Amino acid sequence: MSKTNYYEYRNPNVGTRFFKVKEGQPVLQIVDSTQKKKGRAYQLGVNYMTYITFISSWGWKKDESRFIKPIKKEVFEKVLTKMIKKFIK
Repeated sequence: MSKTNYYEYRNPNVGTRFFKVKEGQPVLQIVDSTQKKKGRAYQLGVNYMTYITFISSWGWKKDESRFIKPIKKEVFEKVLTKMIKKFIK
C-alpha cells in the first residue's frame, strides 16, 4: 500500500499549485495562483489529473527541483478549504 504525499509547487513564472499524490491514483491539484493568461492551465480551482500526467508534468524531477517541495497534510487541507470557500462566495 503506497503512502499519500502532499506537495507545493511555487514558481513566480507559473504560480502556486498544491498536489495530493498517491502512486497510481488520480492526483488532486489545487491551483491557488497563476500568471494572467488565458487557457485551462491558468485557471484557479481544484481538479484531478492522472498520476502519469502529474509525473510527466510536475513530478518527474521533484527531487531536484527547487520549486516543488513536500508539505504536511494539514497545509494542503487548509488551502483546499480556502479554495472551497472561494467557490461558495
